[in-house]
Amino acid sequence: MDQHEEVPRKLLEDSDKDLESEGENDSSKKLNYFSRAQVSKRKTKELPIVSAGILSYITTHWATQFMYDTYRRGFSKENLFDTHWTDSSEYNCQRFEGFWRDEISTYGKSKASVARAVFKMVRGKAMLATILYSFVTLVAVLGPAVSLKILTDSLSLPEGERPGKLYLLGMAAMLVVCQLVIAIIETSTKPVMMIREGCRVRAGVLSFVFKQIINKPIAGSRSVGEVINLCANDGDRLLYLCRDSVAVTGMVGCICGVVYSMFLLGPWGLLGLCCILPILSYTDSDGKTDIPSPM
Repeated sequence: MDQHEEVPRKLLEDSDKDLESEGENDSSKKLNYFSRAQVSKRKTKELPIVSAGILSYITTHWATQFMYDTYRRGFSKENLFDTHWTDSSEYNCQRFEGFWRDEISTYGKSKASVARAVFKMVRGKAMLATILYSFVTLVAVLGPAVSLKILTDSLSLPEGERPGKLYLLGMAAMLVVCQLVIAIIETSTKPVMMIREGCRVRAGVLSFVFKQIINKPIAGSRSVGEVINLCANDGDRLLYLCRDSVAVTGMVGCICGVVYSMFLLGPWGLLGLCCILPILSYTDSDGKTDIPSPM
């Protein structure tokens, strides 16, 4: 046996002897103390999103009761929900490890891709979010465009040829419904669906990386804490990637807007778009200037 292993083993044996030498009353008191500490008065509560249906998930109806109870009674520890096992770090670490082993067995260590393994973790929700976000962008462009065109064409007609008031009210109601659909789906897609998937990805990937760091020696002068902090920053980037990836489908709405503006205004619509895109890119890059570090 190694000398380094004998020291902690002796310490454990000495501590066991000390515990056995104590009286039975003291040991029973300690056991009762720990048993009382382990009993939790709060009942376990499952997160409503776990058992929510597709409509409740998309419309965020699962959070209605929680928000109402919080508004009426205030927020306390009793309102907290238990983390579902599918959101745990251990489960997602096993999922990522399985996908990563499939990558290595299929493509080899040199061509294995972390991006493909991560995509396999979120592909179901990512496809659903992409479809919903594309639908939202189409509704945001085509819905108001069609209803507003009908309203403006109807108001430009003589009074005798105008459609009835109910028809015009229906077009106005269509505008309201389009905005409600956009607000509901955008609220459920990006902040709820993809952020939850991003948390799962971050938990799984970081847990797998931390296991590799702990079990293997680190080359170079970096300490374990520095490497863990570096990986934690990359974990946040994975979360942002999952959260903002569905915004790529916003190009569908942009293309529809360009086509509609060219149909409505002709070449002047395309000229206006060419003028505003450089301005938007400049303001976006100007808002992301790096702040110098005080060190």
